[in-house]
Amino acid sequence: MSTTAGFGVSDSLRSIFAGLSQAQGRYGQKYSDKDINKVKQYICCRNYSKASLELVYLCWAIINACPARRGATQLEAFFWLDEAHNPQRCRVAFSQPWQGEAGQVAITSDYLSLNIGKGTSSKSFNISPARVGVLAVLMEFIVTVDPSLLSKLQSDLLGGNDKDIDQVARLIQQTIYQFLKDHLPEAQIQTRYRYFENWLNTQGISPTALDDNHIITFWQDACADPQAQSYVLYATALFDALDAVSAMQIVTSQQAVSFAASFGQQAEQGEVNPEQVLASQFNDEQGEMLQTLAFADVATYDEVKTLCNMPKCLTQEEAEWLQPLVAYATYIRPFLLSFMRLQVFAKWQSVLVQAKRKSAATLKEKLAEPPVQAYAMYQLEIAGLAKALENTQHCLQHVLLNIEPEYACAELLQQLPTEQLKPIGQWLAEHQSHESYSPESWHSLSKQLSLQFPPFRQLCDLSAQAFKKNNKAGFKQLPSSEQGDIYLAAFEQITSLQKLTDAHGKAVEQLAETSGSLSRIFASDVCIFSHRFNTLYGDHHAS
Repeated sequence: MSTTAGFGVSDSLRSIFAGLSQAQGRYGQKYSDKDINKVKQYICCRNYSKASLELVYLCWAIINACPARRGATQLEAFFWLDEAHNPQRCRVAFSQPWQGEAGQVAITSDYLSLNIGKGTSSKSFNISPARVGVLAVLMEFIVTVDPSLLSKLQSDLLGGNDKDIDQVARLIQQTIYQFLKDHLPEAQIQTRYRYFENWLNTQGISPTALDDNHIITFWQDACADPQAQSYVLYATALFDALDAVSAMQIVTSQQAVSFAASFGQQAEQGEVNPEQVLASQFNDEQGEMLQTLAFADVATYDEVKTLCNMPKCLTQEEAEWLQPLVAYATYIRPFLLSFMRLQVFAKWQSVLVQAKRKSAATLKEKLAEPPVQAYAMYQLEIAGLAKALENTQHCLQHVLLNIEPEYACAELLQQLPTEQLKPIGQWLAEHQSHESYSPESWHSLSKQLSLQFPPFRQLCDLSAQAFKKNNKAGFKQLPSSEQGDIYLAAFEQITSLQKLTDAHGKAVEQLAETSGSLSRIFASDVCIFSHRFNTLYGDHHAS
């Protein structure tokens, strides 16, 4: 079964768990796999508070009731020298009842019984000997994270009362919390992932079978669930679902590696097919999915936003429009309709959220105004953005012709048809045989190419015209050669975004052809979102 458990666990944390599994003691394997897995669950699910308190109570009993050992503290003797963390050895360690100023400790048939303090103010606590194995694993984990806690436990619990126990337990919890901040995803993210994972299991849906209909159903179900994290926004539901699926896929591949499963096609021999692990629902994109999820250096939205600076290649609106395409490029094709809904209906929802803050009358007015931008209009938006990116690409090519002519010439030549490239290639070969080109000579060479070959000249003229009409920052005049790297990086990013946008546009065209009518899909979605938004923001919510 696919799971998000273990996603985002750092290598350091994994190595601690691996060390616990491999630890050898006086009697063979020091800790049982069952006990280690229980502590893994406590740590990775951030559910360690109760176990930490239970461990401190056990330590109080050990420090106060067990006899001191030469060269070792009571804790060192119990957990490491005697390894008294199975039920039988635990009973032996506490076979002699103890009573002192701090309280009483005695082993019964069922429990290790503790009484902290005396009289009416005493506090009792019972620990099952069967739990000591889990608590020993947790102790080992804590000492690995912060070895100084061992002496802290010893000093603060000797003769301590229930307040001392609570204080030490809080210190341990804080130590684990601080450690996990650097080694686990945020707790809220884990909670959201688990919620979506549980929803999939309840619905009987495999992550590999997830589709657009499931996404919108998940949003509707989560909206109506008072136990869910806030899933009022459609965008939140979409992004959480895709992030959780990605986490499941990564965890599955990590588990294959952890258990030394070999990648291959022979399932009956224990081999794991990487395409099925990471991309079984993506059909023609299976071959590139593993690389995208696990190994690719994918541009982030922050990198795209830098294109809004100098040189200003994108407007803020264009960058925001591209944000989901960049962040979720792997999922755009298989969840195409979900992203179309995002661009159209999530924007309407944003308007409703703003209207609700203003007044009930404004909210009612905006609820009565569903989007006029049908999915057919969305196609025009894609085409307009693709045109803008192409124009920016021309502007950058003109700049690079002047400061990075070798690179610019190569890029321009790639845009020419094969039949036009042949004579240019022959001409370049003849000139190459007579001289080797220096960076400076490429300036004159580009001018010669422009004079000799009209198709190349047309591309140069197109770039020059685009640059001349561009008054944005960084394009008002030609930059110096020292700025070449900035413009070169911008050109590569714009080219990547243009390919992404073109592919998205073609996918929408294919959807229009296969579905018969985008208008019919849009009309159906208007009904779904209008009903949900009226439930969320209607008359009984407007006031």
